[in-house]
Amino acid sequence: MNNLIRVTLIFFILNFLNIAKSEILEGFCLVKRSDLEMAKIAKDDYSRFLGKEIKFLVSFDEGLLADVSEDGELSVITGMYGGVLEFKQNGLILNYENKIEVGEKETDQVTYSYKNKLSLVDNKITSLYADIDQTGFSMNNWKFQIDCRDYPYSEEEKLAAKKIKTPGIGEKPEWFDELTKKLIENKGVFPSNDKYSLLIEEDFGTALLITNKAKVEIISYGGYEFFKGVYDRSDNQANTFVQPAEMSKSGEMEDYMKEAFKTDFDWIYQERDNDQIVISNTSKFIQLINSYVASDSSFSISSITDEFWYAGTFDLVKNNEDLLRVYQKNKSTYCGLMKEKIILESTNLELQYNNNDFIDFNNRNNINC
Repeated sequence: MNNLIRVTLIFFILNFLNIAKSEILEGFCLVKRSDLEMAKIAKDDYSRFLGKEIKFLVSFDEGLLADVSEDGELSVITGMYGGVLEFKQNGLILNYENKIEVGEKETDQVTYSYKNKLSLVDNKITSLYADIDQTGFSMNNWKFQIDCRDYPYSEEEKLAAKKIKTPGIGEKPEWFDELTKKLIENKGVFPSNDKYSLLIEEDFGTALLITNKAKVEIISYGGYEFFKGVYDRSDNQANTFVQPAEMSKSGEMEDYMKEAFKTDFDWIYQERDNDQIVISNTSKFIQLINSYVASDSSFSISSITDEFWYAGTFDLVKNNEDLLRVYQKNKSTYCGLMKEKIILESTNLELQYNNNDFIDFNNRNNINC
């Protein structure tokens, strides 16, 4: 690190000490094995990044951000190399770019170009998206999507990220998720002893059930042609985005599909009478849904194919008023939910209702299904 960068960084951090704490944003991002696998990093290089914590400092007043991670190797991902960079804010996205040239001779010089993004939810950094192009005597491209939060990771969490999990007592064997997927495909239901959260789409015609933070089922009651057009396909080929609801209030297709919020998404499509059902256990997709549920934040899910696109905006049903509103807005959806196996046999996490509690709630509110 040259002297100019050192001086700039020190000045920047000292400036942070003089700014009110509410005006400084801290972000902590833990590099996990799945992040490196998705970025297609060579396994020989895993030890450089795995289980290490990236730390960002952001000053909105000065329009600057700094990588103050303890391990300098992480600069290969952040592209900051101990320095300070300006960022451009676009809604809930902070964009920054950088270019690093390595090698003294022109013949062996390699250039690394960075187009990175930090995404925000409730004024907290939730993800780092790093797009790295390598040009020179070799050419490569790596794309990272790393989960972040607003407080540091513990040593136990860092160690856990480094471990290769092998099935033992109380742990899932490798074949477990695949078997579960096949069971869901055959039956279209969740295991009966799970707990779940219920979310409702803003038109009250579609519901989302997430069970034990590990499986998602989206049900379009009565069906919707664009829902079917996108998801009724065997190749699972659709670009899918999960993003804060406020980003797509205009209703325009482009506003539902900001590149920074693109995510992995595989699914099983089923039909039941007139209902259309999508079931997924894709980990990145599930993580995003869980982050919005945890913060009680509205979000949209959108998918696009060559022919169709679909978007839905979802809110958590967290109290009796929310539940009653579902019935008042769409009796058919509400009564459909009351017949779902997961609701009949399991406990709602937010309401702490089992089936008997729902029956009591319905009786108290003169609801007949």
